[in-house]
Formats: sequence, structure tokens, C-alpha cells
Amino acid sequence: MKTFCLNMAADSERLKTFSTNYPESLPAFERWNAKTADDVQIPSWWRTPARYWANALNFIEMFDACANGTEDFLIFEDDCIFRPDFNERFDLFLAEVPQDWQFINLGPVMSQCRLYPPMQVSENILKPRYFHGTHAILVRPEFAKVCADHLRREHWGTSHVCDQWLGTLFINPDFAKVYCPKVSLCGQSAGVSTLTGREYQDRWFMNYQYVDLEGKITRALDPYFAEG
Repeated sequence: MKTFCLNMAADSERLKTFSTNYPESLPAFERWNAKTADDVQIPSWWRTPARYWANALNFIEMFDACANGTEDFLIFEDDCIFRPDFNERFDLFLAEVPQDWQFINLGPVMSQCRLYPPMQVSENILKPRYFHGTHAILVRPEFAKVCADHLRREHWGTSHVCDQWLGTLFINPDFAKVYCPKVSLCGQSAGVSTLTGREYQDRWFMNYQYVDLEGKITRALDPYFAEG
């Protein structure tokens, strides 16, 4: 497994914080130099700010690199934060997750559970459908090309940002073998987003919300849970 942290050159403090808090159970990571709006040529069909295309292009290039190799890619954004008990929970998650996985999100933002409820695969594993978030993902080479090609598709940029459009790949529950932990292992740290320009507190998102068989939305509360 190859592990990367997506980081812009100007964000040296973010990289320092990420490195300081990086879990000991994970492989050593390489820094992936993130493109900015000044580094990219915007396609003629693009309708949102250049920084959004730069973000998409970063992931297209990482997915292409994975697809052209033989190793799985574990990708973090530099504002990713880890639960205090990450080491223990991550090992348990990997032991339980189905071994046929193609894509894993360690902290998805499942914002449309009423429309696209995730399915519970086992005690600690969910199969999500539509979700956001690329701050902590794993992808296998054979599926990385699917992700890259999806992000290259014209006209999606008129209404989505990268992680939202990528999430549409999984609406059909039979399309891909995608999984996530029932309790999010990763969130995003407080600060000003380089993508939206908005300031956020630490965010752990909706780490466990789904519709049960009776149509009732349930949620397992967690000490690190927050919506955002």
C-alpha cells in the first residue's frame, strides 16, 4: 500500500500538524504536491472556480497513478484528523471489512441518507451510497481508473465539487464494492478551507446515520460526533 498526503506548498503548517498527529499504525506517507488555481488550465466546459478544477485534477492524477501501478493507494488530505483511538479501530476495521473492497472512505459525509441509505454489512461496516469527503480514502488500482474517468466526464463541474461528484459513483449499490466504518475514523480539522474559503471547527460529520428496515432514521451517538 502506498500512502500519500495531498498538500499545497503554501500550507507547510498544515503538513506539520498532519505529520505530528499521524497514527503510528499507518505506513509512512509521501507528500503529494497539490495543484492550485494558478497551476491549471480550466476546461472550456467548466463553470465553477478554478480552484475547484485544481482540486479535481489532483485526484484525477492520483487515481491515474494508482491505476498505472499495482499497489493500493491510501490518500489523506492535509486537514485530515484522526480519532484518539484510531490505531485500534483501524486494525479492527481492516480485519472486518470484506476483502473484495474496491474503494473505502474512512470518514464519509453521508448527507442524503433519506434518499440513499447505506446498508449495514456487519457489526462495524457499512456500504455507503451517495457521500462526500475525500480527506481519507483507500482505492485499488482496478477501480482507480473508474474514479479518474468519472472525474474527467464533462459538465459535472456545473453543479458539483470533486468529492460530491465522485460520490455519485456509488448511488447504485451494485456498482462498486465500497465500504466505510460504522464510526468515522477520520474527520477534518478546524481552519479555513482552501476550497470553499469558509472557516470550520473540527468536523466528524455524520459518522453513523441510516434508515432502518422500518424506515426510521437512527444514529449511534459518539463522543467525537458532530454534524457539519
